[in-house]
Amino acid sequence: MQNSWDELEHYRGTWIAGEWPTISEQLHLSAHKYPDAACFTAFSPSEITMTYTEVVGHVERTADYLITSGVNPGDRIALTGKNSPYWGIAYFAIIEAGAVVVPIDYQLDNASIERLISASEASVLFVDREKFDDLGSLRELTDQYSHLPRSRVAAVHPRSRCTELHQARTHRA
Repeated sequence: MQNSWDELEHYRGTWIAGEWPTISEQLHLSAHKYPDAACFTAFSPSEITMTYTEVVGHVERTADYLITSGVNPGDRIALTGKNSPYWGIAYFAIIEAGAVVVPIDYQLDNASIERLISASEASVLFVDREKFDDLGSLRELTDQYSHLPRSRVAAVHPRSRCTELHQARTHRA
């Protein structure tokens, strides 16, 4: 093996469709290669560790939920919340569902977060419970999911590294 990426040749056509793995393909490949290895660890409020196998299971169930709830490929999904494994799971699930992730810095003021959600034309929002109660415009965005318990609507996210208030970045697999 001349370069570290030469190892990918073995997985092309089975785990990797193109020249380089997508984010989703890389997650699944890592779970294949290291199923019991730690994927995410959180230290607060208590220490928890999730293996690659556990994370992939959460990602697939969340992506399936998004798809069966009417999310289509290319739909924008906003994601904001505190830094946690659940933010990562939501991010991967959005990509797995074929949607576009709109990460929004959790530390922005509520009015700025609402403007970014509106400007992005997000059809779904992942947000932690703490922020959900503070954001007024979320009532309209979540009306279609009002029949669900709030814990099913909420998820979380880390700091995006936006340096300007109106800067929004979207990422696509």
